[in-house]
Amino acid sequence: MKDQSYVIVCTPSHMHDYHVINKILEMKLTPKYVGMLCSIEKLKDYLNKTYEQFGKDVDLKNFYSPIGLDLGGGSPEEIAISIVSEILAINYHKKQKHMRELIHDQDRYW
Repeated sequence: MKDQSYVIVCTPSHMHDYHVINKILEMKLTPKYVGMLCSIEKLKDYLNKTYEQFGKDVDLKNFYSPIGLDLGGGSPEEIAISIVSEILAINYHKKQKHMRELIHDQDRYW
């Protein structure tokens, strides 16, 4: 059975972030979502170190980084909303789509 947990990793240090995620990999836990708040440079560094430690076949299908949907905002509050939105989309197996598009798809009056 798949774990129904969601993990967001954001510690004061990149090395702590790596340690937390690597513990999840070592323990073979399978959260629905493991997200790391980071820059592209930090992500590349993390992936290189992870592939060195676990090999290229390491299962990162539930790993998301940088995290959040591209909603256009940049403030801490907007980033938080984009992260929660991404988690909800994953939980409900949805791709990002505007409600207007859904209504237009179903309503011939538009």
